[in-house]
Amino acid sequence: MALLICWSRIYIGTHYLTDVVGGAITGVLGAIVVRLVYRENSRLDKLVTKIL
Repeated sequence: MALLICWSRIYIGTHYLTDVVGGAITGVLGAIVVRLVYRENSRLDKLVTKIL
C-alpha cells in the first residue's frame, strides 16, 4: 500500500522522487534509533507505560 501511495505522489507531481526517498530513509533511520535506544524494563519503559 505504501509503495502505491509513493508512486501515485510522484506520478501526479505532488512530490519529487527525492522527497519520497528522503522520507523513507528518515523513517527507517528513526525506527532503528528508537529500536536501539529503547529497552524493555528500563526506567524509560516504566515511565512510558505509566503515561499510557
